[in-house]
Amino acid sequence: MKKILFLLLFFFASNLTYGQFFIKHEETPKFIFGFHSNGQIENNHYNNTYLYLIDTELHISFYPIKNLGFGLMFDYMYTKCNYAYYPSFYSYGFFIRYYSSLKINKTLLDRLRFFVEIDINIANYKIEKKHEYPTVYDKANQIIINIPVGFQFKIWKGLYYETSIEYLIFLNGINLFAPRIGLEYHFNKKKK
Repeated sequence: MKKILFLLLFFFASNLTYGQFFIKHEETPKFIFGFHSNGQIENNHYNNTYLYLIDTELHISFYPIKNLGFGLMFDYMYTKCNYAYYPSFYSYGFFIRYYSSLKINKTLLDRLRFFVEIDINIANYKIEKKHEYPTVYDKANQIIINIPVGFQFKIWKGLYYETSIEYLIFLNGINLFAPRIGLEYHFNKKKK
């Protein structure tokens, strides 16, 4: 077993030294338009009950500085349930995103872009306990801070698929981790 582990480590290390593993990204976004989504689906076949929470977040961002952008977002959570009334809820806000200027110098992996983001949203809901429906208010008066960290995979031209994990901080509520997926289109700056 030790020999196999040594061989794997040797192979990995020699592959890294064969060429530069990280190189600089040539593409820099100018504008990005896209959406993110997450949600929760609960189906209980025993008593035929269901609860759907489908979240859609539209956003647009501008990148005046290389790999650093500012954007606006609108988030709407659609709800449907057959055993109780749950109102839909929403939030809106702004965000700052930074893309790593490095990419992996390997075929297919060179399509990955890594990023970190911070969002500040005003919402009409607040999560106070895990696994419970949020408290929904008549107007948007709750503050949520999101910190997503993730990567995007270039599908074709400027179209990217995103996977990230976000840390949500509900002021006067709870903090939790949530997954996020999305699609974006990058309008890139022309290369000089």
